[in-house]
Amino acid sequence: MLTPEQRIRQLKAYLVNQRFVQVAYLFGSVAKGSTGPLSDVDVAVLFNSESAQWYEHRLKLMEGLTWIFGIPKVDVVVLNNAEPVISHRVLIEGYPIFIRDETARVRLENKTLNNYLDTAFLRSVQRASIKEQVKEGGYFD
Repeated sequence: MLTPEQRIRQLKAYLVNQRFVQVAYLFGSVAKGSTGPLSDVDVAVLFNSESAQWYEHRLKLMEGLTWIFGIPKVDVVVLNNAEPVISHRVLIEGYPIFIRDETARVRLENKTLNNYLDTAFLRSVQRASIKEQVKEGGYFD
């Protein structure tokens, strides 16, 4: 049985051959080192800009990661079109495991932080509205 470090090395070697992947992050329980029997593997990727086949690429990565980690519970987040909260969570909780293009990584991280901060007010308004609806008993109707 492979150690987590050996699996990460396999993952990096696999990603080198996936030319459409610019940057990949490991996040979630595997990144935290707190896996259990129900844990999945969470990987977030930035595809190159000319990659119009994101869906197919995502499925290919899921298949490869399933083989590498030996479990069927694999989630691949495409950072090119992920929601700001998800992208921010990846950066805060995870770490880059593969970088083909450092400039793309820096751009992604700057864009993610800007989008997250730009939408902070909207999230606070939404939370306040939900709290008010729950308080009034109308949220679950």
